[in-house]
Amino acid sequence: MVACQSTAIQTVKNCQTLVLPKIVLDCRDGIIPIEDFRGLTSTDWRFLKMLCPDLQVELFICTTSPSRREVEFLILPNMPITWLQYRCSAFDMEMETDVLFGHLLACKTNDHLVSLVYDSDLNIRDLASTFPPFLQACRKLECLELFVAYPANGIDLLVQSWLENRPESLEKVR
Repeated sequence: MVACQSTAIQTVKNCQTLVLPKIVLDCRDGIIPIEDFRGLTSTDWRFLKMLCPDLQVELFICTTSPSRREVEFLILPNMPITWLQYRCSAFDMEMETDVLFGHLLACKTNDHLVSLVYDSDLNIRDLASTFPPFLQACRKLECLELFVAYPANGIDLLVQSWLENRPESLEKVR
């Protein structure tokens, strides 16, 4: 394994910087089962960023059975996600919303994120404690689209938080 990594690092050092502006990943339930899909690792993303320093990833996730396993498989550290669209329609929630945003923070997605679309048919118990910490960490976020089907606890607190402590880069909220 060390030899393989060493060879990969040497290859990266010998290569010129590549121009690959964007990778679009469209992950929808039913197209390819997650069990049959081999994703890139965190190390792969780090090497891609070394080769293509301006790389941007647009990630579309549309799921009917949100799970921590799925999110951890699709969203990895070192992945420069600039545009994230997360659509979830399910009757039985396997994963809480705070798990998603906690994972995004752990992967440092907030360092790159410019646009976030979060569309959920699930009942979100406490939006006010889930969303503001993530939003405040997103220094580059320009566009936020938030759609929730059920009344979410804390919408008033969320709006108050935005009014008092709105991220400077945020230009559009829908």
